[in-house]
Amino acid sequence: MVVLTILLAILSFKLLGGNITNSLPIASFASTNSAPLSFWNIFEISIAMPISWLPVISDYTKDVENPVNGTMISAVAYTIASLWMYILGMQIVGIGTTSIAQSILMAGLGATGVIILVLSTVTSNFVAANSAGESAKAIVNRINPRIAGVVVSILSCVLAISGIMDHYIGFLYLIASVFAPMAAVLLVSFYLSKEESGNAKTWYWNLFAWFAGFIVYQVTVGLDSIPLGPTLLAIIVSAVLTYIGVLVKNKSQAI
Repeated sequence: MVVLTILLAILSFKLLGGNITNSLPIASFASTNSAPLSFWNIFEISIAMPISWLPVISDYTKDVENPVNGTMISAVAYTIASLWMYILGMQIVGIGTTSIAQSILMAGLGATGVIILVLSTVTSNFVAANSAGESAKAIVNRINPRIAGVVVSILSCVLAISGIMDHYIGFLYLIASVFAPMAAVLLVSFYLSKEESGNAKTWYWNLFAWFAGFIVYQVTVGLDSIPLGPTLLAIIVSAVLTYIGVLVKNKSQAI
């Protein structure tokens, strides 16, 4: 992580300082015929990955000795790194490309750029593979999470090579539609419910609340005139339904 941070600082200095060579035969992003993305389209794409981090960081920090400090440090580090990457992404688009590989070459970073790509991929996907293993174990307890994580990593490599990256933006929308309402259900249930664990009816209701948010997202994601955007609407719908279930449960307990 230290090496990656230093190399990213070098890349940032070259890109943000304008120390690049525009000698590559690349097509300007601004000159393409594709329609520009609206604010809410950009918002949806940007929010998908941070939302998907919620279950990943939970699986990664669940066994730390100090859960509060461990989670806080991880969250702060992820936030800083994400903002850093967003700034670099905007600069890369500004120099006429949408490819991180081309921008690294334009900055004159050959082997250094390769190391950046490898280290950033390994560090970010390690926690994702770990989360996949923990999720598999949560579904089937006898599954070894480490083996499951390795299997998921292999399958992910195969999918990436097969050309699925051509549908990357659509995949980000799918991630947001799944994780946004799920995060709303988890947060409302954890902070507003008096019970540490709900009964079967509570679980079914929360599943319904998540599914309602998922449907709202899928219905509104293709509509450009929707206020707030599909992610926030899905979060609001799932949060409200979950809170209704909490109120009903708390009232029944009081009686």
